[in-house]
Amino acid sequence: MLTIIATNAVAVAIVGYLLRLWVDKRLAHALGQELERLKADLAKEVSRHSIQTTWNHSKRMELFSQLYEHMIDVDSELKFFLMNIKIGKKDFIQDRALNLSEKYLALNACLHKNELFLEQSLVDEVRSAYKPYVDMAQELLGVDCDIQQFQSSLPNKLEDICEVGDAPRKHVVSQFRRYAGLAS
Repeated sequence: MLTIIATNAVAVAIVGYLLRLWVDKRLAHALGQELERLKADLAKEVSRHSIQTTWNHSKRMELFSQLYEHMIDVDSELKFFLMNIKIGKKDFIQDRALNLSEKYLALNACLHKNELFLEQSLVDEVRSAYKPYVDMAQELLGVDCDIQQFQSSLPNKLEDICEVGDAPRKHVVSQFRRYAGLAS
């Protein structure tokens, strides 16, 4: 009787061991397949993200270039506008105020057309950098404007007036660098 029990115990142990091996092998195979599927999905997602990031970065750099061209136009008109305010010639001031407004509208139109590719905070930064000067231009286009009020707020030296005119562009360029990951 003891041999039958021992034989049955050995047989059950062998069957249990074989069953465990079979389950382990099936489970390892199933997990291996699932792991390979997850690796493939991850590789696909990483590739898609990499392509999308590269495209977005390229689009943003192209857009920064377009915006910079508009900013150079606004920048030059702003300097001429500020210099004419300092001189005090009303006709010249109004011509430059109109030119400045037109250049700013072109910059703003470029921002509107491409807002999808820019963070709203950057769009707001660009607009707010130039808005005080455009508001000044609009005010000086009015009939009852006080040019002397604006003249007294400007520096006396030409170089200093140019620095005032450069300030918005320099501020925006530093923001472009930050958003492009080029800021140090």
